[in-house]
Amino acid sequence: MGNRLVVAAALALVPAAANAVALVPGLNNLPGTSVAAEPQLGGLIVEDESVAFSFFTGNGIFGGNVQSRVILSNDGTYDFYWRIFGTGYSGTTPSAVGALRVGNFAPVVGLNANYRTDGLGDIGPSLAFVFNAVGNINFIFDGGLAGGQSSKFMFLDTQATNYARTAFFDVANTANTAATGTFATFAPAAGGSGGTPVVPEPATWALMIAGFGLAGMTLRRRRALPA
Repeated sequence: MGNRLVVAAALALVPAAANAVALVPGLNNLPGTSVAAEPQLGGLIVEDESVAFSFFTGNGIFGGNVQSRVILSNDGTYDFYWRIFGTGYSGTTPSAVGALRVGNFAPVVGLNANYRTDGLGDIGPSLAFVFNAVGNINFIFDGGLAGGQSSKFMFLDTQATNYARTAFFDVANTANTAATGTFATFAPAAGGSGGTPVVPEPATWALMIAGFGLAGMTLRRRRALPA
């Protein structure tokens, strides 16, 4: 009896991965997580690069940097991270980043996705919108990421044993009416550690834009609901 109590007490001290989010098509809530809550997220940085972006929105230019990172995690697989930092806005009409959009990542449904509360940055995305048919995901800042703010690290926790620079990302404003061009980023791969980013076909962009509209309508309805 005493041994069983000791085991039960020890198990109670082990942090549960309660914050893990298994992605489903459409909108997913992101509560934030940490290595303390999900120990498998810890690991070694094997790639880390940043690219500057800018786009016209409101009545000015919004600019900043996106950091792409690949982690060889404690479970022996690769995880993929992104962070927006060094932002600024030159206009006077209110405008902010609404989403970091990652595309051509391969299937994302079922992956563990979230943002890290135990790292750099001011705010994390509150939602992720998954486009099941085309393997794309939007990390959505429901209240917007304003100039002067930086994001927490957003991630996709995968079972990949190889990776390549075959995915792309862009950054959009809160209304999804303005966006940057696409930039190459890392994703799971069958072999090798290099690759050429795949630019989406017009039909894929049309599907993505329709999804952005659906996500925006859903968010507007949520905001309209009484508290």
